[in-house]
Amino acid sequence: MEQNQQNMDARHDSSTVYILSLLVIFALGALMMVLYGANSYHHIQQETRASDQKRIPLAYIASKVRQYDQEGCLTIAKKQGNRVLVLETIDGGLPCETWIYTYQGDLYEMYVDKGAQFDLSQGEIIIPQCRLDMSLEQGLLTLVAYDEQGNSQQLCLATSSGLEGGADND
Repeated sequence: MEQNQQNMDARHDSSTVYILSLLVIFALGALMMVLYGANSYHHIQQETRASDQKRIPLAYIASKVRQYDQEGCLTIAKKQGNRVLVLETIDGGLPCETWIYTYQGDLYEMYVDKGAQFDLSQGEIIIPQCRLDMSLEQGLLTLVAYDEQGNSQQLCLATSSGLEGGADND
């Protein structure tokens, strides 16, 4: 009888060890899946941020160019050493300009009367932390946006505005 009790205790102990081992394996597996998921989520967030840093400025400027694009209304100028996209329009019978440019690492926009004097710092920040290059040659506006790692995305827009223009408006 005593022998039988010892056998049952041994089986009970081995069953307990087996069940606890399975529980530990399950818990470790669940922890590994959570960590893997968190790492994947972090990677997706970084990729999305990098993509947005390139895509959003290009989409914003493309929308503005399409809105203003008419013969002679789009030029690239230089102001305070920066290349500036100048979009001209008539507002209330008066000629006005929308200046889009990067200044101190941010994308700015400034709406002024044509010929008005202003400093680039007076514009409104449209997109923070934005690196952008632009050129206009023979009616083709080329925009290149960069993310934090220096990867670039390029957008070329055919415009009605002709050759690159604009004087140095320092």
